[in-house]
Amino acid sequence: MKKHFLVAFTALSVLASCSDSDTENMSPNESPVTLQKTITYFPALENFETRNVKYYDSNMHIVADSTYDASGNFISRNVHTYNTSNYTIDKKDPEGTIIASAAEEYDTQGRLIAFFNYGDHYEYTYEDNTVSVDYYDPAGAFINIGVFMINNDGNIESHSELTGDIISNATALQFSGNTKPVALMAQGITGPMEQIGTFTYYSNSMPAMLQKSTVQINNEVLKALKLESSALLGNYFLQDFTVAGNPYYHSDIVFNPVSGMEGYPQNQTVSIQGQPFCYIDYFFQN
Repeated sequence: MKKHFLVAFTALSVLASCSDSDTENMSPNESPVTLQKTITYFPALENFETRNVKYYDSNMHIVADSTYDASGNFISRNVHTYNTSNYTIDKKDPEGTIIASAAEEYDTQGRLIAFFNYGDHYEYTYEDNTVSVDYYDPAGAFINIGVFMINNDGNIESHSELTGDIISNATALQFSGNTKPVALMAQGITGPMEQIGTFTYYSNSMPAMLQKSTVQINNEVLKALKLESSALLGNYFLQDFTVAGNPYYHSDIVFNPVSGMEGYPQNQTVSIQGQPFCYIDYFFQN
């Protein structure tokens, strides 16, 4: 679970810029309406090992993305390229050489149909309320590794992992109000679905500019191959994800105290399995 979660969280996360001249004490405008910049420290603000800065345009597209070490030395830069049918990320070293690439391809409805994840290749086929996932293995053939089910509200709600033609694991989400995942269910080879995880959220409503469409949330689930991404990367501020009674994900968010802006985060601390994962600063401006 942890490997796929980290992929998903990195996709969600907010990380880096173009030059180390970026100021870290830039103050948000008194009436923030768009996300301008995020700075993420790994694994924590104190004694961080790397610092990652991103800038965003009015469409929430990342337009600058760089990473530095704790001494401020430039490590790498991600070049993000967007069009109507695909999205690519080329990671470049200090010399400007591409050292890794990732890409997403979409159909005319914006649904993910292919994901090239730094060496791994997945393809997604939609039919009625199902999404089949095929993985391109090293032998040069596509293998069906699972099927996701979409409910009447358009949300991915269950996942069957396949080993050959055998279901090796089955999971499902329970929703509140048709949109908010509140519980993760699981089933082994046999037996009924049982609750294995719960999601709890902050009461602060997420601003519309930070929200994703149902299709975008489903795309995040498909990339991570984990249902919990619907909560981690959805339209509610997740506070805790507990698995089998044990804390897995925890987020401490400090929200903007200005009336009418309570849904805008100022900073966030994330821990996974009790260990610090990152600290994020958010900057909003007109």
